[in-house]
Amino acid sequence: MSERYYVGRPSLVGGGLVMVVVRTESGTVEYPLPPFLDEVNHSPTGFAWGYGGSGPAQLAYAILRDYGLPREVAFRLYQDFKWDVIAKLPQDEPFVIGSDAIEEWLRERGVVG
Repeated sequence: MSERYYVGRPSLVGGGLVMVVVRTESGTVEYPLPPFLDEVNHSPTGFAWGYGGSGPAQLAYAILRDYGLPREVAFRLYQDFKWDVIAKLPQDEPFVIGSDAIEEWLRERGVVG
């Protein structure tokens, strides 16, 4: 089973950089989180966190999609995920969100068993 972490670092230029780190038994893969702008376009200038705006909305959607939720499910849940998780992160500090936290959040909403 793989572990997945979303690691965000604030940028001085605006918008934050978010990397996905996937750890499996065979190694670690790291890649930039795709913004999924073709599906939801709140913030073409980048991700943000620590408040309830467009950058955090884009980040919430991108995390749920990258995590593996189908488009329809991610679209239904991302605003709640933004308010429950993304908006509560310290705005100008790095963050890490693990797959266990996402799984728990989804379980609380009855999305996964």
